[in-house]
Amino acid sequence: MARYVFTLLFVLAMDGSPLDAQSTPKKIVLIAGKPPHPVGMHEFNAGVQLLAKCLASTPNVQTEFALNGWPRDERVSDNASDVIFYMDGGGRHEVVQEHRRRLKLVDSWVLKGVGFMHYGVEAVATQAGNEFQKWIGGHYEHMYSCNPIWEQNS
Repeated sequence: MARYVFTLLFVLAMDGSPLDAQSTPKKIVLIAGKPPHPVGMHEFNAGVQLLAKCLASTPNVQTEFALNGWPRDERVSDNASDVIFYMDGGGRHEVVQEHRRRLKLVDSWVLKGVGFMHYGVEAVATQAGNEFQKWIGGHYEHMYSCNPIWEQNS
């Protein structure tokens, strides 16, 4: 988790917005996916709450989070400078639901800063491959992208 916090803080620092006490607070929204696995595995809800707690000590950063999938109140993203998705992806990815409406909404957040952690980068190419390519430069595709724990058999 410390690596995620460091990476997130690095990205925030590099986006050109100062984190000093004289600037407008930077609002970060963390969206946790629905629990996809048994308790203790891929704890998205716990992960975003822990990350929010870690970020609470960062000067001039305000953190909000949504648990269990897509936020019930999408206004949580209002005035957000960054939105982070920490969830599983694939064919039931939260951003591809509602007949592309969410894809269009996330596209409007890209200018503010959007991030995807864990399998939140997994997308079905025909559902959202082009969007992920535009947003983050690519995506993980099941049975196509190589997971570094696999060994090649020659």
